[in-house]
Amino acid sequence: MEQPTPSGDFLAMQRAFAAHLRNPEKHLPPTELDQRRAATYCELFYNNVEGFIRNGFPVIFSLMSHQEWHSLIRDFYEQHECRTPYFTAVGREFVAYLESERAACTDDRPFLLELAYYEWLEVDVRICPDPEVDMIYDASNDDLLDSPIVMSPFVRPVQFQYPVHQIKRDFQPKTPPEHATFLVVYRNRDEGVSFLTVNVLTWRLIQLLQGEERGGKPWTGRQAMEALAAEAPQLPLSTILDFGAPFLSELKDKGLILGSTVPGVLLTI
Repeated sequence: MEQPTPSGDFLAMQRAFAAHLRNPEKHLPPTELDQRRAATYCELFYNNVEGFIRNGFPVIFSLMSHQEWHSLIRDFYEQHECRTPYFTAVGREFVAYLESERAACTDDRPFLLELAYYEWLEVDVRICPDPEVDMIYDASNDDLLDSPIVMSPFVRPVQFQYPVHQIKRDFQPKTPPEHATFLVVYRNRDEGVSFLTVNVLTWRLIQLLQGEERGGKPWTGRQAMEALAAEAPQLPLSTILDFGAPFLSELKDKGLILGSTVPGVLLTI
């Protein structure tokens, strides 16, 4: 049975009600609606969104006064058009709002966007689904220098201007430090989320080992370190191998490296 086409008046009422839900202080509810019920809907809708963001960004929430927090969330709620109906994606939408739509606000912390991205990344790594196709690898092979390495799909090397992992109420830097912060956020063997603080070389080595620049084709540890030496000619390959070999073992112990490919078997992820 065909659905009736909404009339122009009905569409206008829907738009007016949506505007009222987004910001009841700016937009009155349609006169056709019961005012108490409209107020209840406003409260329920806003509290749902605010609660998801508060739970997903606890550090940002802890830094702000009640007024600051609700002003920020109300602006997001009013201005941003979410592209997905899933509440688990609200955090990603909030980061997108901060990145592209947040009006210039002199009261915003300068690290707000980076901190939001870091907090969202922790949640994303935790809830990221397992690959649809099982990864075939040999976890017992410790020859990580000369065997193609299989990285965990739950590893995220990231670079920030601010030390976002250290920010709290009594540490809120107003300007970025001289050196960038390099972190690796990952899901550990206990299904929890951890992070490593690394330098630029080890951060780049992990990026290379992920194989994205080779279309997903895995590197051996040696190949990745040779590529790293080509990017950092000031360091001899021997020096990189000296620090890199034990670092690979550390990554495997922590679960960032799962093992190596099985000879004669096509690696699928």
